Amino acid sequence: MNLRLSVFVFILVFSTLQATTYINSSTVSGEWTLSGSPYYVMNDISIPEGQTLSIMPGVRVFTEGLYAINVNGTLRAIGTAADSIYFTAADTTAGWHGLHFNQVTSEPDSSYITHCHISYGKTHSSGNLGYGYREGGGIYMKFRNKVVISHSTITKCSASLQGGGIYSSRGSLILYNSVVTNNVSYGGGGIYTNLASQVVVKHTVILNNLALSTTGGGLYLDCAISSESKIDNCLISNNTASINGGGISLGAGRHFITNCTISYNNSTRVGSHGALSSSTLPINKQIVNCILFNNSTDSSGTQGITYYTDFKYCSIAYGTIGGTDNTQSNIISEDPLFISPPAGMGANYNGVSANFGLLYNSPCIDAGDPMLLDADGTRSDIGYRPYLHKAWFQATPLFLTVGDVVNLQNLSQGYDIPEALIEWDISADGAIESNSYNWSYQFNSPGVYPIKLIQSAGALRDSCYQTVVVQQNQLPAPDNVIVNVIDSEVVLSWNPVTETVDYNPVDVSYYVVYSCDRPDGYFRYLGTSEYGSPQFVHTGASSLSKCFYIVIGFDGSERDLQEFISKQPDMQATQRLVH
Repeated sequence: MNLRLSVFVFILVFSTLQATTYINSSTVSGEWTLSGSPYYVMNDISIPEGQTLSIMPGVRVFTEGLYAINVNGTLRAIGTAADSIYFTAADTTAGWHGLHFNQVTSEPDSSYITHCHISYGKTHSSGNLGYGYREGGGIYMKFRNKVVISHSTITKCSASLQGGGIYSSRGSLILYNSVVTNNVSYGGGGIYTNLASQVVVKHTVILNNLALSTTGGGLYLDCAISSESKIDNCLISNNTASINGGGISLGAGRHFITNCTISYNNSTRVGSHGALSSSTLPINKQIVNCILFNNSTDSSGTQGITYYTDFKYCSIAYGTIGGTDNTQSNIISEDPLFISPPAGMGANYNGVSANFGLLYNSPCIDAGDPMLLDADGTRSDIGYRPYLHKAWFQATPLFLTVGDVVNLQNLSQGYDIPEALIEWDISADGAIESNSYNWSYQFNSPGVYPIKLIQSAGALRDSCYQTVVVQQNQLPAPDNVIVNVIDSEVVLSWNPVTETVDYNPVDVSYYVVYSCDRPDGYFRYLGTSEYGSPQFVHTGASSLSKCFYIVIGFDGSERDLQEFISKQPDMQATQRLVH
């Protein structure tokens, strides 16, 4: 039999010429492009109310002095994972004055800081200059509720008062998937909020920040009495405060901390509290599925002192929680067993190079709130990084000829540790061909091969399959694939395949069609065109939001076709055909 995966390859070739741009005007708006990068800011600049500055991916912004970028309108600095936007100082010793989202007469459109790297922001060191001059080394916000920070890094910034990395007063702090590290201030070394209307911090790493004189080495969270903070799936480690709350200090408002790892933080004052401290106000504080481990270096101190706090399904080891009117239920007091913890506590020890994932035998696995589930559908773990019981790999390519090599890339989550047992089973017949983490295999016989990966660690075990098809000779991909939506049907059509890749004439007997709602998911058998017809009708497909297709030309008998379909399970495509 001969069959061939239909593939379209798109190649984009481009070149970019870059030139330096100097910003001397006091107001800016419009667009800063990669072709104009780098941009040198020569004085304080402002985005006026009602106007927008858009900064394109890959742009680098250098400020030539202690100048601020004042955002009175809207800033859209939206980079990509491959092309971040950089804000920094031309002279890293002198620094620059950071991004300032100032109070304005009316709330502007939403501002976005996405895939940005902000470094060496610095406030004025002294003088009664008012708000905004001594707070927020990297980012300063006041009475602003529509600023979203995501997938960004705020590092090596400093403030002479509060908020070395980020300061937010009387507005919202919305922070996702970011890193706040190596920032310094008087209080709230990484982040400081004051009378905030809302605080949402999710999937963020807060490491090695320092509060020189007061509380909150990593974060100081203060909200309006009726407002709340939500801190979810965050790593808060190796931060230092001089008084209390090496990791977190909680002020007024309601606070909900879920699935966080708060470890290896310290406070330097005798009898202080390394992990967290909180106000004595009778307000609601809930800490669920969190690890509090190895905080505070002073033997007379505690991990934290809290009031009116409800601890549920937490791991609290190597230190106690003080305070009054607390409740604790389903608490684990064992070592959580991190994969590779830091060498010591506080900002003097590097937490960035540590690995706070859980070892396979951690008591925190499947020990969280049973009403919550991890991404793999199992009971929630305790801590910021779940141990996912999921074996997974990618086979490349899926369709190959005899003598070709398939590369098997292990993408398993949870089993990426030395203790895991990896087993590769070609043909899923129970015979283990390899125990390598990643593996390559040469196929010397045609056929349909289900490849099985089994991963286990202790009592934890998972497996998965992918299928590769090996042929003697392949057919070329159908040309000119066209998709038409007609009423409730999607009609696929293509040019017939009339020759092999070796230019030998061939009559394709059947075309087999697979579909999926995403290009990298499992494609399921959809149907077969009749008698080699280069057309297929997908009935009812117009109700789908999107659909991707694979078309396989098949040269063989009807019996061969049925055998192929019955033996071949769902396949995963590595390239997108058409949608």
